[in-house]
Amino acid sequence: MKKFLFASLCICSVIMACNKDNSSNPATSLNTQVTLSYATMDGKDLLDPGTPNHINYQNTDLYYKNGDREVKQFHGNLDLPKMFKIAEDEEGKYRLTVFMNSDVQNGELSSNILKYEHFKPDTIETSIVRNGNNVSYTDLAINGKPISSEDLKGFVLIK
Repeated sequence: MKKFLFASLCICSVIMACNKDNSSNPATSLNTQVTLSYATMDGKDLLDPGTPNHINYQNTDLYYKNGDREVKQFHGNLDLPKMFKIAEDEEGKYRLTVFMNSDVQNGELSSNILKYEHFKPDTIETSIVRNGNNVSYTDLAINGKPISSEDLKGFVLIK
């Protein structure tokens, strides 16, 4: 009888501890990535491993600007510790996706710098938009040139 009472008490405790209502802590949606393409002057894909002096994960670093300081990004506990990735898309083209600095306040400028071993750095700036738990960006500029989201789809950085 004691075992039955103990087992019932444990089951009731577990059932009462469960709470399906997560409305006080809804999921966060982070949409601050910018996907870029790169090419040489003669049109070769600079992210393709077969291209000489190509841009890769080892020879590229991302820096977040914090005031006058540039902070190199490396977070060893993340799947993408350098806060960017290079991957081949469904069309067989290589793309570099940058995860912008979202640790700024609503409406503030997020300034990000990609530094490469063989090329001049690129600056990517956006205005961060916070709406509840959703974080996104507007007003994208690459190297000081405003780029619309429509233009970004065909935009290629020439090195």
